[in-house]
Amino acid sequence: MAASRTVFLAVFLLFFLSCFEADGQQRPLDSDSNRTADYTLPRGERYPSVRNFDRPNRGRINISAFAFRDLNRNGSYDEDEQSLYGARFMLIEGPRSDDPQKTYKRSNKGGFANFRMSASNEEAEIKRPGTYQFVAFPPPGMVVSSGNEVDEFEVFELPGSIGDLVLDRMPKPVGFKPKLSFSGRLPRGDNLRIAGSTETDRQETQEVRADRRGSFFFGIDEMKPRQVIQTRGDKTLVRHVEKSFSPVVLSRINNIERQLELMNRDSMGTPVTATFDDLIRTSEVRKLPDGYKGLDWDNITAIHNKFSNAIGYHNVIVSGHYAAYNSSGQIGTVSRDTPFDFIGGYLAVAAARRHGEIAILKGYAGDELIYEDEFPLSAYFPTYFQADYMGIDKLVIRTKRYWQIAMDDLEFRL
Repeated sequence: MAASRTVFLAVFLLFFLSCFEADGQQRPLDSDSNRTADYTLPRGERYPSVRNFDRPNRGRINISAFAFRDLNRNGSYDEDEQSLYGARFMLIEGPRSDDPQKTYKRSNKGGFANFRMSASNEEAEIKRPGTYQFVAFPPPGMVVSSGNEVDEFEVFELPGSIGDLVLDRMPKPVGFKPKLSFSGRLPRGDNLRIAGSTETDRQETQEVRADRRGSFFFGIDEMKPRQVIQTRGDKTLVRHVEKSFSPVVLSRINNIERQLELMNRDSMGTPVTATFDDLIRTSEVRKLPDGYKGLDWDNITAIHNKFSNAIGYHNVIVSGHYAAYNSSGQIGTVSRDTPFDFIGGYLAVAAARRHGEIAILKGYAGDELIYEDEFPLSAYFPTYFQADYMGIDKLVIRTKRYWQIAMDDLEFRL
């Protein structure tokens, strides 16, 4: 036993001494005393080593304004909210100087409007210390909800940082929300009133006036559940509007008697929502197959919102990451052998340059045209079309000049 202990102590002592150089100093962790000591890496393959951390880096980095769609309209960027694609921002250098410098960028699919910062790159938008401002320009029909249309920050010199410049703080996210309204067209001679959905709110009924063409527009400050009351003689049609974050277009109801009869039918069918998120799992496109959600689809395609550079496919999204569109801008149809209801859905025009393009939707029962509506679309926010197309067997979707309509969360009753 004593001999074994002596051997063990001798081995341990040799190991301990091997951790020190000949001069008694402990060997460093990156010592070259290993099996690669006889080899060297070429200069371009060596591990990076910084000898002077304060030396100018001569690099470049993006400083970004971030745009988001404020779906709940509370001014804060919340977990379930999407970026806004295509928002315009201006960067001002020296906003209070005699000659402020201005540059402009648009937000990308991720919501970022990227401005380059570098003290050594003359093409950078931010290349010297000073006071800067981001200015947000809302798209047509939208306003800034976050209260920071103008966001000021300071830039300081710091050699050795990525661009040799740093900010005192990063600009805050900028929220955008669409202006809220009800709009549509009334048959000649009909009257329209809008009331709240609760007993208290119903006392605040407001009459809506239509122009000679029957068109009406009613702006509102707060979107909450409301009743839209259409009267013709002794007939009264009450429609319930539940949507909260987009302008609403109401369909034109020509045959009140038919609408009332179908609204009072038993069971009202099974509600289904076509979100298009449950159809494909890749960031690509897929033609909608017959049978999806119990309906037949012709010339309508599902698309991931990152697949195309057309901004409407991104900005129409209200759930998930997928939308749908009428392929090549040609007529798309949704049909079924037995009657169904098209309750409504979110629509936008796909191309930014076609902002304001007119959507045309029609509902047929057999060969009879029951419903037909036309209304403008935005590329920057979805419009909710409250269709209430009841008892139809074919829905036709296109725009006036045959551009693509982006669609999300189409609601049906089967």
